[in-house]
Amino acid sequence: MYDWSLPFIIGSIAILIFLIITSKKYHMNIHYLIVWILWAVFIAVLSLFPHLIVIISDLLNIATPSLAILVIFILLLYLISYYLFIKSSNQNDRINKLTYEVAELKKEINELKKGRDK
Repeated sequence: MYDWSLPFIIGSIAILIFLIITSKKYHMNIHYLIVWILWAVFIAVLSLFPHLIVIISDLLNIATPSLAILVIFILLLYLISYYLFIKSSNQNDRINKLTYEVAELKKEINELKKGRDK
């Protein structure tokens, strides 16, 4: 019988290496990087101890371990989406505030120019 944990462990290590390389190349925010590294570590732990997913599926009353993995993935994607929505909303507020400040500064500059030209 084939042991499926080895490909998942290799995949987790490959994901970790990919995350580290791309985070350095694209200067990724450390907060986002930590989320993805924790996810890769979670997959590696499940690969090393596959009985954990059986325990998790029993605790959650889910029929099969594969369905439990799917539910966990969907939950994680939902949480990441919500977190990104919060970040996007905060950035939108910051942009509005900065736009207002720039408009006020331009107004002050124009008033100073008019006062100097008189």
